[in-house]
Amino acid sequence: MDVNNNAWYFTGEIDYKKIPLIQKCKNIIVKCSVTTNFEVDNIISYLHNICSSGEMKTLDLREFYLPSGIYSIEYCSNIEKIILPQGESRISYCKNLKEIVLPQNSLLNITETNHNISLTKFVVEYGHKYYCVKNDALYSKDGRTLLLFPTNKICNYKLEESTEFIHENAFEGSLLKSISLNRNLKNIGKHAFKNSRIEKLYFNQSECELDEFVFEGCSRLHDIMIPAYWKTIKKGTFSKCYNIKYINLPKSLTTIEKEAFLNCSKLKVVTGGMGLLYIKERAFCGCINLSDICLKSIQEIESCAFKQCSIHNLIIRKGAKIDWGAFG
Repeated sequence: MDVNNNAWYFTGEIDYKKIPLIQKCKNIIVKCSVTTNFEVDNIISYLHNICSSGEMKTLDLREFYLPSGIYSIEYCSNIEKIILPQGESRISYCKNLKEIVLPQNSLLNITETNHNISLTKFVVEYGHKYYCVKNDALYSKDGRTLLLFPTNKICNYKLEESTEFIHENAFEGSLLKSISLNRNLKNIGKHAFKNSRIEKLYFNQSECELDEFVFEGCSRLHDIMIPAYWKTIKKGTFSKCYNIKYINLPKSLTTIEKEAFLNCSKLKVVTGGMGLLYIKERAFCGCINLSDICLKSIQEIESCAFKQCSIHNLIIRKGAKIDWGAFG
């Protein structure tokens, strides 16, 4: 352990008497390797305690060797920059973290890197095997998959034309205002935009598949146009999107799955849907202002599909199967 005015060089041993000096350092540079889970737990716990106090701004782990497992960096509230170690890491709840640096041989667990509300920048070292940065976002090396978007980036975003996939949780919690999806996009992963501040959404004309809960909790989303090629609205796709007021369903749509519009409390009118056959359980549950819907082609409405709705104008196909409590 070596302490100077600018940095604390941590080589494995812990000298608790030097903590007052350590807390005045701006940088933590870790140079050690560990071989047992006990050592890992002790060092991680110690580092996290230090990183949540004092004046530390940078956590440099590039020379920290973790033999196996995932290095978890959590609740380091003062740290503004993290340089990842070799191996796999995940970073969460570092509220002042602005920059993540990925040296060669580092891996970032994308789905478990979240709630870093100040994140604005990724830096990928030249020659990295797995990552690159394009248009401020972290991408796979081949440029086909957008992996992670900086949470604190406020903008109207346009996807790179090379993008074919958006990874699950990629935009979760982000301050993104709107996004234009490109023609080459093939798939958007689960929870990709969960709890983001997106307001407007522009789909392209190519067929893009969505996984479940893609826009869950996007409370500011109000301007959407469901594409003409959609056949199914997946489970939870627009659940808790409180600002959606109007939906026009395309003729191609046959199925609205469970909780697709759950608790969309400002939704008032649903039009179109001339090919709609199935509305699954709790699809519109909690849409307390929904008053008008036309279901001329419907074959089955499952239980609680329209629970807690205030429907005044309903057109429904004669002979349709309506489960008990569908409008309860």
